Amino acid sequence: MGLGSFLHVWGERFDADACVAGTNLPVERLWHKGEPRRLRLRGQAPELGDSGVDIRVSEASDLATQIADAQVFLSQHDGEIERILGLPGASAACLDFSLSWRSDSAAQFSRFPPDLLARAAALGMWLQLSHYAEDREE
Repeated sequence: MGLGSFLHVWGERFDADACVAGTNLPVERLWHKGEPRRLRLRGQAPELGDSGVDIRVSEASDLATQIADAQVFLSQHDGEIERILGLPGASAACLDFSLSWRSDSAAQFSRFPPDLLARAAALGMWLQLSHYAEDREE
């Protein structure tokens, strides 16, 4: 999927196919309960326990642009997002912002603006910050 930000919506009884068929939002990926996991972590079942969709919110690799894109996305598509989150079986949703973890940094700090936090909370969404190892060639 790469860096950027995504809206993830899922649930044990969520009909991901119906969600995809009824939306014009940029769906990046969908998955179905019972399919094999692409990545299996220790202690997890080998099959997925829910169904869901990943909707692309931003292509940007920096957090400031991802946040700005998310604010525009939520404003422009609020009705469609509310429809998707209200579909039967949609039990959870989150806005996921992905960043590279710089190997030469001892710490990284990120903040979200109050208006984005308030909008996500009003929709019942989590905010997630995913860090991925950065392979830097000097």
